[in-house]
Amino acid sequence: MAIGAIPALPAIPAPTGVASAQKSPASAGHSGGFMTSLTNALDGLQSTQNAANAQEMAAASGQGSLANMMIAAEKASLSTQLTVTVANKAVSAFNAVMNMQI
Repeated sequence: MAIGAIPALPAIPAPTGVASAQKSPASAGHSGGFMTSLTNALDGLQSTQNAANAQEMAAASGQGSLANMMIAAEKASLSTQLTVTVANKAVSAFNAVMNMQI
């Protein structure tokens, strides 16, 4: 039985300079930067959870393998834990920046 690898999160592109940070909010969403990476990561999480749900339904109806269901459920669990940890670290970093004195 082959076990597929957990898909990696897309890389966050490095900033290209001060000029790119001064774009207006309307044009910043179209550049394919951080927001696109975040959206893709959350879409990947959703698809992993949907695959786990499909495996659970197949196993419950007797058409799927219990082992495949457990693997899919663990992938979904790990992906969710990673997403929550990254979100918590982002909030902590934001709070640290906001608490800096000028």
